[in-house]
Amino acid sequence: MWRIPTTIFMLLPIGCADANERTFDSSNPVHCMVIFGIAANGAKQVSQPAVADEMARRATFLAEQHGGLAWIKKVKPQSMEIGKKMEAAHDERATLRLLDECVAQQNADPGFNARKTKQ
Repeated sequence: MWRIPTTIFMLLPIGCADANERTFDSSNPVHCMVIFGIAANGAKQVSQPAVADEMARRATFLAEQHGGLAWIKKVKPQSMEIGKKMEAAHDERATLRLLDECVAQQNADPGFNARKTKQ
């Protein structure tokens, strides 16, 4: 399984959240867009440009699948709210699980794999 370096998430506050609550949903593309953005920004802050670039490529692919810039503008309020919820949850395990699930979904997407092969 593809794993992003844990140091990226050291920037997020760590704590405990209700383990029974399913706050983050990898079947929601907005949730995946948010976690890819968080991972890209975190990677930049800890000088991991390759990881930042990979997360940006993943976010770009996701946006293109759903309507590009128009979709990003449409979901911006929702994505900001999701980001706030992630920060407030203080749940590193849930955040990493969401990242892993979103990455796994893209890795299983033939369109994403075809694009990776062309690069």
